[in-house]
Amino acid sequence: SGLRFNWGVGFTKAQNRRALGFIFGELHEPFLKDLCRLIRAAKQTVSACSVWAMGYSMGGFGAYQIACHDPEVFDAIVPVAGYVLGTLEGQNQGYQAPQPESSQIFHDFLDRYAARLARVPLLLVVHAERDAESSFRDASAIVNRVQ
Repeated sequence: SGLRFNWGVGFTKAQNRRALGFIFGELHEPFLKDLCRLIRAAKQTVSACSVWAMGYSMGGFGAYQIACHDPEVFDAIVPVAGYVLGTLEGQNQGYQAPQPESSQIFHDFLDRYAARLARVPLLLVVHAERDAESSFRDASAIVNRVQ
């Protein structure tokens, strides 16, 4: 198919311009479906009383993705310095993603998935305000939409 991947986000070479495939790509539903199916099976196999998804940076990106795909699988999601598709950061900050296109992608992501994230019983977002790599502003916007 020519797609490349960052976690469960697939993107084409064109979408990965300036290494920003994680901003311009799309959630890859088949991958996320298979991963969540495996998590459900593992939960049953070990008789787990709860399932948490945790991750730092790109791992937080993945935690958001699987929670958005199948929120009922998880009792808690803990993204640490995580992010989602798009960004609110200006063109001269952080990822230097083109605006307003990146902000629109971010808002579209929240419009589509915030209600699903809200179905996870615990969403614990950990992010330093002075983070120069991944956007605290984005993390705050995610929390505000999910509340």
